Amino acid sequence: MGAWTEGEVTLDVDPAPPIAPGGHLRVNVHWPSAAGGRGARVELYADLKAAPPVRIAFTELPTSELAHGSLVTLEVPHDVPPVFDGAGLSLRYRIRALIDRPLRSDLAAERNVVIG
Repeated sequence: MGAWTEGEVTLDVDPAPPIAPGGHLRVNVHWPSAAGGRGARVELYADLKAAPPVRIAFTELPTSELAHGSLVTLEVPHDVPPVFDGAGLSLRYRIRALIDRPLRSDLAAERNVVIG
């Protein structure tokens, strides 16, 4: 549950999900071809069905750090509700590593994570 890979991007989380609210989530991001751009971010999003996504935590870093592998820590707020799905309503969480590229679309890799 902690290790995850999409193509060449690795997003490992510690502790392995489920993550407790009010704690810290460490994300080890390794993106070998990450280069250029204005910078990079590692973000934690909440996705509530039929609502825009909400970024609840993030860290900014130079793009080159993703290429070499970076360990970032995100604080999980103590009042976030657990993941749920029922009665036409769902709540999910995801981690996104993003390269901000000027005048072009951003590059991103994402993985779901369970909180609760």
